[in-house]
Amino acid sequence: MIDFFIPKGNEKELAKRATALGINEFVFLYSLNEYKKKKIDGFESGILIDANVKINDVLKAKQMSKFVVVKADDKLRSVIEKCSGIYVYGCEEQDGKDFIHFRNSGLNHILLNIANKKKVKFLFNFSDFLVLNERKKGIVLGRLKQNLMMFKKSDIEHLFVSFAKESCLIKKDYSALKRLVESNMVPEL
Repeated sequence: MIDFFIPKGNEKELAKRATALGINEFVFLYSLNEYKKKKIDGFESGILIDANVKINDVLKAKQMSKFVVVKADDKLRSVIEKCSGIYVYGCEEQDGKDFIHFRNSGLNHILLNIANKKKVKFLFNFSDFLVLNERKKGIVLGRLKQNLMMFKKSDIEHLFVSFAKESCLIKKDYSALKRLVESNMVPEL
């Protein structure tokens, strides 16, 4: 299982903690501007495009790194159509009310068909999930369950990642994930 971390100059500490917990594959994510300066030898690194996604930035990042992580927004379809092999997160957290018979989960079968052709992978960010209030957590979990059913149906690759910024959060994130799996809120990984 691969994980993604967002370091704040604490790469060695994060790597040590992750290895102690049995996480052998991990990627440090940096912004597009920081990537050139902070790329550290010996560790995998990637580019995180967080807000106000611009397709040109994603294409530029794709040329620089094999790990490009993009936060979902209203331009998600055009990003997926033009950029292959990227990672997308935050679909469940988008604003918008849920409908009576299904959730407004940020994805649909058309987007997933395009994503499947472009080899796009979807991520669920546990760090953001853990800071939500209880009501919002319930909404996000419902949307996540719907997305998981669609991923399975469309044979889309998806991962649960921590996006930890500090080493103490790695264990907290994974213990929370374990509790969700044990309570059958999220299917086994």
